[in-house]
Amino acid sequence: AGIGVFEQAQGSFEGCEVYGNTLQGIFIKGSGNSSVTNTKVHSNKMSGVAVYEQGRGSFEGCEVYDNKVHGICIDGSGNPSVTNTKVHSNKQAGILVGEQGQGSFKSCEVYENTRHGICINGSGNPSVTNTKVHDNKMSGIGVGEQAQGSFEGCEVYANTLQGIIINGSGNPSVTNTKVHSNKDAGIGVFEQGQGSFEGCEVCENTLKGIFIKGSGNPSVTNTKVHSNKQLGIWVFEQGQGSFDGCEVCENTLHGICIKGSGNSNVTNTKVHGNHMSGLVVGDDGAGTLEGCGIHRNGDHGVHLKNRATLNVTGGHVSDNAACGIVWDDEAGGSLTSTTVHGNREHGLHLRGASCPVVRQAVLYRNGGAPV
Repeated sequence: AGIGVFEQAQGSFEGCEVYGNTLQGIFIKGSGNSSVTNTKVHSNKMSGVAVYEQGRGSFEGCEVYDNKVHGICIDGSGNPSVTNTKVHSNKQAGILVGEQGQGSFKSCEVYENTRHGICINGSGNPSVTNTKVHDNKMSGIGVGEQAQGSFEGCEVYANTLQGIIINGSGNPSVTNTKVHSNKDAGIGVFEQGQGSFEGCEVCENTLKGIFIKGSGNPSVTNTKVHSNKQLGIWVFEQGQGSFDGCEVCENTLHGICIKGSGNSNVTNTKVHGNHMSGLVVGDDGAGTLEGCGIHRNGDHGVHLKNRATLNVTGGHVSDNAACGIVWDDEAGGSLTSTTVHGNREHGLHLRGASCPVVRQAVLYRNGGAPV
């Protein structure tokens, strides 16, 4: 390595340039704890910075780039502090955290790396705040293999795949973060991935805003999902997920689509202004809708088909361009204490051997015409 810090050693490095070394640029392990400021670490034959085996270290105002493996690699309970640092153009991940690695990243920029911008696996658990993650060649942030991680006040955008992808029982916490303009979906959760999202904005992604499949089960709260080029939220192939206090609007296709034995809970959420239907449930999909407002969508407010089951309680379904709620092709479920009004076509429309149970609903000022 260019610099190796071991066995509780410290040392400070300021204004240096570390490059062209056969292994890592800087290697810290065994409770080593160096201070590195305003330093460039580049063009090394392995990772730029590696922190292993309870190594620590602080990095401020640095640039880590063009290394042959990762920009920064943290493993074996390594726990560095990285502030105001650019990590870019590395040949694999920008930042890799694995095997109980930790680390805090504040006000950094992670971009144009060949793989993920930030990759967390093997029970890694870093803290990332006020950081931009963009233009990476795979996903912006990838969390898997029971890893966690917290992300607060970040911006994740313009990555080649998803902005954030969670699988393998990964379970990060993401708050007050904007995920936008990615070339695939904004957020993807699958293979038993979890994750909590609170106060986020997911918008203007090329495909879906959020997709959930393969027993993925995130919790999404007080989040706005809007202006995505396909669906706002897509739940399929036994995906789950809960959505509370969210807003799903102005997406090019449906606001929310649940299919293929997907089963989501949606509460206190506004679904409006989507160019097609507000909520579609089909192909044995299921879910609950409680206290929601489904209004002013470009087709039906809610469309249930192909053996779908949805239980709707409270809320209102209003002013949609076609019907309020359609049950089709053996769809079922229940509608309880919901107000359905002002829809251009029928308030409720049943066909194709559908058989819902409707209790204490209020229906007024709906139209007629074909469906």
